[in-house]
Amino acid sequence: MDYSPAQLDAVYESCVAFSLERVSRAHAGRAISKALGMSESTALISANSARHLLRGERYRRTLNGALTRGLLERIHRETGEAGLKLALTGLAAHIAYFEETVSPTPQQRALHAEFTALIRAEDPSAIPQEVTNDEASYPEGSVEQVLVNKYERNRAAREACIAAHGSTCAVCSFNFEAVYGELGKGFIHVHHLVEISSIGTEYSVNPVADMRPVCPNCHAMLHKERPALSVEALKAKLRI
Repeated sequence: MDYSPAQLDAVYESCVAFSLERVSRAHAGRAISKALGMSESTALISANSARHLLRGERYRRTLNGALTRGLLERIHRETGEAGLKLALTGLAAHIAYFEETVSPTPQQRALHAEFTALIRAEDPSAIPQEVTNDEASYPEGSVEQVLVNKYERNRAAREACIAAHGSTCAVCSFNFEAVYGELGKGFIHVHHLVEISSIGTEYSVNPVADMRPVCPNCHAMLHKERPALSVEALKAKLRI
């Protein structure tokens, strides 16, 4: 399915107006329906998902590939890297939700990787490392400039995640204490279900809802793709 630049421009303008609450959802839906020839019910769903995409928020209903691409292109063109980063945060959150609850989304993953490559040059094969600080609250994601951008992980959030979920890997069920005894007691990585490196700004994490304990091997495998695989998707790939 292909849309003309004029169609995509009309949709983008309607979605921006809806996102900024300048028009109602019904108004945006009618505009999208007219521009793309969609049914009004489908257009309303598209308007809602597009608003969340623009705001960097999770959305449940998938936009078709051509519309997602068109919106990302226009977001990048009109708002630059900052706007595109925000939209990619919303797309990553959608992918994580959809793959946990419905099925894999290879087309959406490919689009996320394609547009992420425009603003990031991070090595996709890099093994995620655990970086902690000792703050008492749970702010996450502040960027510290070193050789590459290092995204802060908060020690209190890590400990809260382990207290809630334990120290057994959520993917492969490996437990370091069970294998190494006292030496391995409490050792585990924690994985952010939505990558904080894709957010790029400080945000407040919910350690129970947003994080899972994973062993270093599974952590590396989760991050072999961009955005990261979901825990359930990696579980499905296990051969043990």
